[in-house]
Amino acid sequence: MAAPIRPLIEHTEAVGGTAAAYAKITGSALAAQLTLYATPAPK
Repeated sequence: MAAPIRPLIEHTEAVGGTAAAYAKITGSALAAQLTLYATPAPK
């Protein structure tokens, strides 16, 4: 799932910017799930 977001992060770093996103962690101590919310890179 990181493939649509990776170009955005790489471009932002190349131009000296900072990418922003937020994440939500759900589940229990035995099974956690991380959901990353960010705007995908344009195609």
